[in-house]
Amino acid sequence: MKLEKEIMPKRKYLCKNPNNNPKCRGEISFNSWKYGSGLCRSCSLKKMWKNPEVRNKITKTMKGNNRALKHGKYCKNIEYHCIDCGKLIWNGSIKCNKCKRIGTKWSKEIRDKIGKGNKNKIVTKKSREKISEANKGKIISEEHRKNLSLALGGTGISGENAIYSEAFSRELKLKIRKRDNFKCQISGMTEEEHIKKFEKALTVHHIDYDKKNCKEDNLITLSNIWNSKVNKLSEREYWTKYFKDIIKEKSCFVS
Repeated sequence: MKLEKEIMPKRKYLCKNPNNNPKCRGEISFNSWKYGSGLCRSCSLKKMWKNPEVRNKITKTMKGNNRALKHGKYCKNIEYHCIDCGKLIWNGSIKCNKCKRIGTKWSKEIRDKIGKGNKNKIVTKKSREKISEANKGKIISEEHRKNLSLALGGTGISGENAIYSEAFSRELKLKIRKRDNFKCQISGMTEEEHIKKFEKALTVHHIDYDKKNCKEDNLITLSNIWNSKVNKLSEREYWTKYFKDIIKEKSCFVS
């Protein structure tokens, strides 16, 4: 009959730190405990670094070698640039965050989270200036312009509805805002509140989304947030009817 082997608990071999440091009691192998120095990796490196001969050898071997190519955090005096755009980056990476995102496909959950995070986000004047400076000199392809015009309800010709007519002047905008008592016709935000929040006056919106039609019946005052919300393609028919009803009520009240 074969005797069953007794299951013995495995023995732990701890670091033999000569200073008896209680913080460093790391596990080591049996060979290093019995035949080696009996120290863990960190303690053995510290002991080795105290030796001046070893330090001189390391400095001689490291001269001329650009160690920061592999381990960027060890180098401080070298500047690193993105491979694609040439922007200054952290020395441990190869590309900037913007170039890393190019080509990545976001899931619906992530896009919803980003949308919720950006809702009612106030863009300051400084950040707008930074965005404009970053976008200076950028060339937009014709295909991208076509897609933008189609997304905004155009025919695919870039800038077809971008140019306002000469009739859409500052005087006319002021007249419309006075007519609406300097208030947003949806949220009721006053112009003073709008200037404090967005650092600009209330916007004037075209009801039929034709920028050349600048009749007083086709214009209405809105806040910056509501002007962007109203321009959605899926909701344009609803908002045109809604704004026309408001203007009819005003005309009846005036008459």
